[in-house]
Amino acid sequence: MDRNSIIAFVLCGILFLLWNQLYLAPEQERLRAEMAARDAEAAKNAPVEAPKLEDLELELDEALATSPGRVPVETPYLTGSINLKGARIDDLLMKEVKVTQEEDSDIVRLFRPANMADAHYIQTGWFTGTKTSENAVWTAAEDAKLTPETPVTLMRVENGVTYERVISVDDNYMFTVTQTATNNSGETLKFTPYGRAIQRGLPEDLRKMFILHEGPIA
Repeated sequence: MDRNSIIAFVLCGILFLLWNQLYLAPEQERLRAEMAARDAEAAKNAPVEAPKLEDLELELDEALATSPGRVPVETPYLTGSINLKGARIDDLLMKEVKVTQEEDSDIVRLFRPANMADAHYIQTGWFTGTKTSENAVWTAAEDAKLTPETPVTLMRVENGVTYERVISVDDNYMFTVTQTATNNSGETLKFTPYGRAIQRGLPEDLRKMFILHEGPIA
Protein backbone atom coordinates (compact mmCIF):
# COMPACT_ATOMS: atom_id res chain seq x y z
CA MET A 1 0.00 0.00 0.00
CA ASP A 2 1.51 3.37 -1.06
CA ARG A 3 1.76 6.49 1.06
CA ASN A 4 -1.18 8.23 -0.65
CA SER A 5 -3.50 5.32 0.19
CA ILE A 6 -2.42 5.36 3.82
CA ILE A 7 -3.03 9.12 4.01
CA ALA A 8 -6.48 8.64 2.42
CA PHE A 9 -7.43 5.96 4.99
CA VAL A 10 -6.22 8.16 7.85
CA LEU A 11 -8.13 11.18 6.55
CA CYS A 12 -11.30 9.05 6.13
CA GLY A 13 -10.94 7.83 9.71
CA ILE A 14 -10.53 11.37 10.99
CA LEU A 15 -13.57 12.52 9.01
CA PHE A 16 -15.63 9.65 10.40
CA LEU A 17 -14.63 10.46 13.97
CA LEU A 18 -15.40 14.16 13.44
CA TRP A 19 -18.79 13.28 11.86
CA ASN A 20 -19.62 11.01 14.76
CA GLN A 21 -18.59 13.51 17.45
CA LEU A 22 -19.97 16.67 15.85
CA TYR A 23 -23.21 15.32 14.36
CA LEU A 24 -24.20 11.72 15.10
CA ALA A 25 -23.58 11.76 18.87
CA PRO A 26 -25.48 15.05 19.49
CA GLU A 27 -28.33 13.86 17.25
CA GLN A 28 -28.63 10.56 19.13
CA GLU A 29 -28.57 12.42 22.44
CA ARG A 30 -31.32 14.74 21.21
CA LEU A 31 -33.49 11.79 20.12
CA ARG A 32 -32.99 10.05 23.47
CA ALA A 33 -34.01 13.22 25.30
CA GLU A 34 -37.15 13.56 23.15
CA MET A 35 -38.11 9.92 23.79
CA ALA A 36 -37.54 10.30 27.54
CA ALA A 37 -39.69 13.44 27.57
CA ARG A 38 -42.49 11.68 25.66
CA ASP A 39 -42.36 8.68 28.00
CA ALA A 40 -42.49 10.95 31.05
CA GLU A 41 -45.48 12.84 29.64
CA ALA A 42 -47.29 9.59 28.79
CA ALA A 43 -46.65 8.19 32.26
CA LYS A 44 -47.92 11.41 33.85
CA ASN A 45 -51.16 11.34 31.86
CA ALA A 46 -51.73 7.58 31.96
CA PRO A 47 -54.77 6.46 33.98
CA VAL A 48 -53.97 4.79 37.28
CA GLU A 49 -55.21 1.22 37.22
CA ALA A 50 -56.58 -0.28 40.40
CA PRO A 51 -54.66 -3.39 41.45
CA LYS A 52 -56.36 -6.71 40.84
CA LEU A 53 -57.82 -8.35 43.92
CA GLU A 54 -55.57 -11.33 43.31
CA ASP A 55 -52.52 -9.04 43.58
CA LEU A 56 -53.46 -7.71 47.02
CA GLU A 57 -52.30 -9.16 50.30
CA LEU A 58 -55.27 -8.73 52.63
CA GLU A 59 -56.05 -10.13 56.03
CA LEU A 60 -58.52 -13.01 56.16
CA ASP A 61 -61.63 -11.00 57.13
CA GLU A 62 -60.89 -8.39 54.45
CA ALA A 63 -60.24 -11.04 51.81
CA LEU A 64 -63.50 -12.84 52.57
CA ALA A 65 -65.41 -9.55 52.42
CA THR A 66 -64.23 -8.74 48.88
CA SER A 67 -66.08 -11.67 47.31
CA PRO A 68 -69.41 -10.93 45.52
CA GLY A 69 -71.08 -13.67 47.56
CA ARG A 70 -70.40 -16.91 49.39
CA VAL A 71 -72.09 -20.29 49.81
CA PRO A 72 -71.60 -21.80 53.29
CA VAL A 73 -70.02 -25.26 53.59
CA GLU A 74 -70.81 -27.46 56.57
CA THR A 75 -70.00 -31.16 57.05
CA PRO A 76 -69.18 -33.28 60.11
CA TYR A 77 -65.48 -32.50 59.59
CA LEU A 78 -65.36 -29.30 57.51
CA THR A 79 -66.63 -25.73 57.71
CA GLY A 80 -66.15 -22.72 55.47
CA SER A 81 -67.54 -21.26 52.26
CA ILE A 82 -67.31 -21.21 48.46
CA ASN A 83 -66.48 -17.93 46.72
CA LEU A 84 -68.95 -17.08 43.95
CA LYS A 85 -66.14 -15.33 42.09
CA GLY A 86 -64.62 -18.11 40.06
CA ALA A 87 -66.61 -20.65 42.10
CA ARG A 88 -63.44 -21.12 44.14
CA ILE A 89 -63.27 -23.37 47.17
CA ASP A 90 -61.05 -20.94 49.06
CA ASP A 91 -62.30 -20.90 52.65
CA LEU A 92 -62.17 -24.25 54.38
CA LEU A 93 -61.26 -25.39 57.90
CA MET A 94 -60.94 -28.83 59.49
CA LYS A 95 -63.19 -29.01 62.56
CA GLU A 96 -61.49 -31.96 64.20
CA VAL A 97 -57.84 -31.04 63.61
CA LYS A 98 -56.04 -28.39 65.67
CA VAL A 99 -52.87 -26.49 64.85
CA THR A 100 -51.22 -27.62 68.08
CA GLN A 101 -52.07 -29.97 70.93
CA GLU A 102 -53.00 -27.08 73.22
CA GLU A 103 -56.58 -27.10 74.48
CA ASP A 104 -57.34 -23.62 73.11
CA SER A 105 -55.50 -24.11 69.80
CA ASP A 106 -57.12 -22.93 66.57
CA ILE A 107 -58.40 -25.51 64.12
CA VAL A 108 -56.44 -26.08 60.92
CA ARG A 109 -57.28 -23.86 57.95
CA LEU A 110 -56.91 -25.70 54.65
CA PHE A 111 -57.74 -22.95 52.15
CA ARG A 112 -57.37 -19.16 51.99
CA PRO A 113 -58.73 -16.66 49.42
CA ALA A 114 -56.70 -15.61 46.38
CA ASN A 115 -56.01 -12.08 47.65
CA MET A 116 -54.05 -13.19 50.71
CA ALA A 117 -50.26 -13.43 50.93
CA ASP A 118 -50.49 -17.19 51.60
CA ALA A 119 -53.47 -17.94 49.37
CA HIS A 120 -54.40 -21.57 48.80
CA TYR A 121 -57.53 -22.62 46.93
CA ILE A 122 -59.12 -25.06 44.50
CA GLN A 123 -60.69 -24.02 41.22
CA THR A 124 -62.32 -25.80 38.31
CA GLY A 125 -63.71 -24.32 35.13
CA TRP A 126 -63.81 -24.19 31.38
CA PHE A 127 -61.14 -23.03 28.96
CA THR A 128 -62.62 -21.62 25.74
CA GLY A 129 -60.10 -20.43 23.18
CA THR A 130 -58.00 -17.85 24.99
CA LYS A 131 -60.46 -17.29 27.86
CA THR A 132 -60.99 -19.07 31.16
CA SER A 133 -63.76 -18.79 33.73
CA GLU A 134 -61.39 -18.19 36.66
CA ASN A 135 -62.81 -14.73 37.50
CA ALA A 136 -66.40 -15.22 36.36
CA VAL A 137 -69.10 -14.47 38.93
CA TRP A 138 -71.60 -17.27 39.53
CA THR A 139 -75.04 -17.23 41.09
CA ALA A 140 -76.60 -19.62 43.60
CA ALA A 141 -79.95 -19.96 45.32
CA GLU A 142 -80.38 -17.46 48.16
CA ASP A 143 -80.52 -20.21 50.78
CA ALA A 144 -77.86 -22.42 49.19
CA LYS A 145 -75.68 -24.31 51.66
CA LEU A 146 -73.33 -27.16 50.83
CA THR A 147 -73.78 -30.14 53.13
CA PRO A 148 -73.56 -33.91 52.55
CA GLU A 149 -77.35 -33.88 52.12
CA THR A 150 -77.65 -30.74 49.98
CA PRO A 151 -75.48 -30.28 46.88
CA VAL A 152 -75.17 -26.75 45.52
CA THR A 153 -75.88 -25.67 41.94
CA LEU A 154 -74.06 -22.64 40.56
CA MET A 155 -75.09 -20.94 37.31
CA ARG A 156 -73.91 -18.24 34.95
CA VAL A 157 -74.67 -17.14 31.37
CA GLU A 158 -72.08 -15.57 29.10
CA ASN A 159 -72.26 -14.82 25.35
CA GLY A 160 -75.15 -17.19 24.81
CA VAL A 161 -73.59 -20.07 26.76
CA THR A 162 -75.19 -21.35 29.96
CA TYR A 163 -72.76 -22.82 32.46
CA GLU A 164 -73.90 -25.02 35.33
CA ARG A 165 -71.78 -26.43 38.12
CA VAL A 166 -73.02 -28.86 40.75
CA ILE A 167 -70.82 -29.21 43.82
CA SER A 168 -71.40 -31.98 46.34
CA VAL A 169 -69.48 -33.25 49.36
CA ASP A 170 -69.63 -36.49 51.34
CA ASP A 171 -69.61 -36.98 55.11
CA ASN A 172 -65.82 -36.90 55.15
CA TYR A 173 -63.66 -34.77 52.84
CA MET A 174 -64.51 -35.73 49.27
CA PHE A 175 -65.80 -32.96 46.97
CA THR A 176 -67.35 -33.77 43.60
CA VAL A 177 -67.75 -31.11 40.93
CA THR A 178 -69.95 -31.80 37.90
CA GLN A 179 -70.01 -29.06 35.28
CA THR A 180 -71.89 -28.65 32.02
CA ALA A 181 -71.98 -26.01 29.30
CA THR A 182 -75.01 -25.49 27.01
CA ASN A 183 -74.09 -23.59 23.86
CA ASN A 184 -76.94 -21.42 22.56
CA SER A 185 -74.67 -18.86 20.92
CA GLY A 186 -75.09 -20.18 17.39
CA GLU A 187 -71.32 -20.48 17.07
CA THR A 188 -69.09 -23.53 17.16
CA LEU A 189 -67.12 -23.43 20.40
CA LYS A 190 -64.55 -25.77 21.89
CA PHE A 191 -64.72 -26.28 25.65
CA THR A 192 -61.86 -27.75 27.65
CA PRO A 193 -62.42 -28.41 31.37
CA TYR A 194 -59.64 -27.75 33.85
CA GLY A 195 -59.04 -28.15 37.56
CA ARG A 196 -56.17 -26.85 39.63
CA ALA A 197 -54.93 -26.32 43.16
CA ILE A 198 -53.22 -22.95 43.63
CA GLN A 199 -50.74 -22.10 46.38
CA ARG A 200 -49.42 -18.55 46.70
CA GLY A 201 -46.45 -17.92 48.96
CA LEU A 202 -45.82 -19.96 52.08
CA PRO A 203 -47.90 -20.04 55.28
CA GLU A 204 -46.34 -18.19 58.23
CA ASP A 205 -46.61 -21.28 60.41
CA LEU A 206 -44.92 -23.58 57.88
CA ARG A 207 -42.42 -25.77 59.69
CA LYS A 208 -39.42 -27.68 58.44
CA MET A 209 -40.53 -31.05 57.22
CA PHE A 210 -39.20 -34.04 55.35
CA ILE A 211 -41.21 -35.87 52.70
CA LEU A 212 -40.06 -39.15 51.21
CA HIS A 213 -41.66 -40.31 47.98
CA GLU A 214 -41.14 -43.62 46.27
CA GLY A 215 -42.63 -44.60 42.95
CA PRO A 216 -43.48 -42.98 39.62
CA ILE A 217 -44.86 -39.46 39.26
CA ALA A 218 -47.06 -38.60 36.27
